[in-house]
Amino acid sequence: MKPLLLASGMRRGGSTLQFQILGDILRASGVCFESKYVDELEGADLAPGPDGIVRVVKTHAVPKEAVNSGAGHMQCFHIYRDPRDALVSYLAKYESAYTDERASRFLRMIQAEFNYWRSIEGIYSVRYEDVVTALPDEVARCARAMGADLGPDEIGRIAESRSLESQKRRIKEVDWGAESTIRNGQDLIDPETQLHSNHIRTGGCGAWQQELNKSGAAFIEANFGDWIEELGYPLVTSRWQRWRHRI
Repeated sequence: MKPLLLASGMRRGGSTLQFQILGDILRASGVCFESKYVDELEGADLAPGPDGIVRVVKTHAVPKEAVNSGAGHMQCFHIYRDPRDALVSYLAKYESAYTDERASRFLRMIQAEFNYWRSIEGIYSVRYEDVVTALPDEVARCARAMGADLGPDEIGRIAESRSLESQKRRIKEVDWGAESTIRNGQDLIDPETQLHSNHIRTGGCGAWQQELNKSGAAFIEANFGDWIEELGYPLVTSRWQRWRHRI
């Protein structure tokens, strides 16, 4: 098992879930580990953990120092979802109304981050939609990728503990007034789970189809449609609608 695990998922794309699963697998395997979130990776963040301790680091941004995919002590994990769902989740989290400018700024950011992380050789990458529809299978795949030998009972227990209902219950049970709570602007973050106080709305897939109007969907697909299709998600607007909204 590598002494440094990077969870570099898409913003609002299930990265916290993947980060939690990595920690759960280490815990079930009896491996000592430390975990943290960093905005931008720097040199010290890319170092392996102390002897006998695995370091799990969650991040999103393109790092200040290039990640060396050939480094023998490091293993990279990545999760992504339909960028339109990531966008509406982002807007809801910050209670922001949709505008073409906000959509463009957010989508350009996550596209640049996605392109960087997916360029890393050997990265373990998975779609959020595939994870939440078959969580035990994903736990098993992650365990195999890490070299952990977990039985079906342990895999099932981890999957159940990270189900959508379990996560919602966990958020309700956190003492958000505790001194250990991380405060980042309006965000309240539980340091152990990296869950935010407003982390989950529906947790489902395809919410953008109800929350984006036709004009917003056409703008996004006109300017990010090629990328969305490359990720395997279909477009719903016509070529004519997209042509009118292209910038």
